[in-house]
Amino acid sequence: MIRFVVLAYVAGCLLFARETSAQKWNTHGMVEANAKLGSLPLDDRNGIANQLHISAKNLRVLKFETTSAPVFFVQGYGMELCGATGNCKSWMLANDYKVLLRGYAQTVKLLSTLHNGRPDILTGLHDSAMESDLTQWRFTGSRYVRYRCALIEYEDLTVGRYKVPKVTRQPCQN
Repeated sequence: MIRFVVLAYVAGCLLFARETSAQKWNTHGMVEANAKLGSLPLDDRNGIANQLHISAKNLRVLKFETTSAPVFFVQGYGMELCGATGNCKSWMLANDYKVLLRGYAQTVKLLSTLHNGRPDILTGLHDSAMESDLTQWRFTGSRYVRYRCALIEYEDLTVGRYKVPKVTRQPCQN
């Protein structure tokens, strides 16, 4: 029995190691929403502000063109919608202003992988000067859900700054 447990543990470790090495966390190209909502056409401005019930002056937006239809990444702005480290309430909206994702983020990137006709999304949260959290989101057909999560460490107090950031996969928090 002990042999089986040890063998199962080793097989699980090898499978997890292969999976994490095969799926890299490419953060290149992650951006913050920095355009004021007022930069969008009036219909989009009104549609987004009305859907979120937040004043347009407290929102920043990125409009992404996708193969299916445009999507809007909307991010809160200001003390009421953001924390001290720059993580803000965030939403991904369809082109009809339906909310597909609600969460917190500092940065975002659309990925090339598609699920149910929509691209996967990568969001980043800034934890401290030395750490960030990443979440990859997948579309279920009606909304985005967390698919995989990781902690990125840039520096260790005892070792110093890493040449390559240390990425540790972790369970996603709901």
